Amino acid sequence: MSYEHTQTALLPPVASVVLGVVLVAVVGLTGSGADAVVAMIVFVVVITLVLAAFNQLRVQVDGDEVVLRFRWGWPTKRIALSEVHRVDVVRNKWWYGFGVRITPHGWMYNVWGLDAVELNFRDGNTFRIGTDDPAALAAALSARVAPG
Repeated sequence: MSYEHTQTALLPPVASVVLGVVLVAVVGLTGSGADAVVAMIVFVVVITLVLAAFNQLRVQVDGDEVVLRFRWGWPTKRIALSEVHRVDVVRNKWWYGFGVRITPHGWMYNVWGLDAVELNFRDGNTFRIGTDDPAALAAALSARVAPG
């Protein structure tokens, strides 16, 4: 069973717009010079690009691996399913955050929400994949993972 799903978070683009409006208001109200305006524009553009890069995650399960890719293909993570011995549907704490993170449960890729699928590796490590489709992702992974 092949699996492919792309999750897109709406909060990062909204956050960029709000940030831009707030910064424009601050610069306008303080009467800052041209240097402050240019710095504000550069800051908003950089933050917008970073947020856009990490607001979409594609998960593909095909063959003998699971491939995780953020919006523009970076970072990309490939996980050999031969290294996985168990798959669990889990719920993240809200403070684990979004993006590429280290959590008390190992590394995590997540763009939005608290639902995730945890991969338990044969070496004792774990990896969490944040998803809005945990049941289907877990089923696709479990179908390819040999227990033990």
